[in-house]
Amino acid sequence: PETVEYLETEELEALYSVLEITKIMDLRLRALIELMINTGLRPSEALKLAKQDLLAEPEELGIIGKGGKKRTIYFNDRVYFWIKLYLKRRKDNHPALFVTHWKGHPIRSLTLRNAEEIFYESVKKCGFNKRVVLHTLRHTYATHLMANGCP
Repeated sequence: PETVEYLETEELEALYSVLEITKIMDLRLRALIELMINTGLRPSEALKLAKQDLLAEPEELGIIGKGGKKRTIYFNDRVYFWIKLYLKRRKDNHPALFVTHWKGHPIRSLTLRNAEEIFYESVKKCGFNKRVVLHTLRHTYATHLMANGCP
């Protein structure tokens, strides 16, 4: 059977420690990680969210996932703390929740490829001895739920 990689709490803390949240790009990544780790969203689902979706700070949100399947995701205060911190620093009015921040380039939605590259750069700084990709956060969410007694 294939083993599923996930991050231990200490590894998540190590990942957080390499992010300089005074920099908007690192703050954006922290908000994305917190969103995924606390909701179980797939990377592509997280990147499709609009600021408008979270404006009223819903406790839950219906989304259409892989294969057109509907499911509900649940938010906690920690997710909103990081998202609000990130949005407060943004100076644009782009509707996407996560956008690019390259000087001299027009602001656009962050793509999956961009997000994966940015995440990988931070993971490399941690020196983990396992393959950690953005989707690993989804496995981490599920593993932590199971470890805390969720079926």
